[in-house]
Amino acid sequence: MVGGAGNVALNVASVRGHGYLISVVGQDEDGDTVQRLLNENPNITTKLEIDSQRPTTKKTRFLAAGHQFLRLDRESSEPINPAVEQNICKAFDAALRQADVVIVSDYGKGLLTDTLLSHLVASARAANISVLVDPKRRNFAAYNGATLIKPNLPELRGATGLECVDSASSEQAARMVIQQTGA
Repeated sequence: MVGGAGNVALNVASVRGHGYLISVVGQDEDGDTVQRLLNENPNITTKLEIDSQRPTTKKTRFLAAGHQFLRLDRESSEPINPAVEQNICKAFDAALRQADVVIVSDYGKGLLTDTLLSHLVASARAANISVLVDPKRRNFAAYNGATLIKPNLPELRGATGLECVDSASSEQAARMVIQQTGA
């Protein structure tokens, strides 16, 4: 199964949208599998940059009696190298001409460098295209300029240091995020 940002593209396709997925995979069998699985869906276009220095993220789940008891992750969370970053910027710029919205799914695997994030948000905003972010970082300032940032409760707590135990504290945390990012 495709996970992460690939799952987001599949979700877009499932509601009759066209997803254009730009990401990075390793030069390995798992990267080939991701490409093949995504290519099976006619409503998804992919630009998967190959980075021979990193593995394709793979999560292997071990089940017993229908319950997961262990998960083995093979991945790198090191930032992508500048050449890969530049190629992704170019692919994004080309895809942006056909986009109605940009969805940034941050999984903390090294793809979304500060430079790349800044480029994505600035380019989309210049084209008057909304940027929706599912954040992973503790410091949401990296998403400055995004139209919408959708943290879950633990992410909101981590980014603001607030407990968010009721509506008032959750609203205070949300206001902090808006102030921090301009979202």
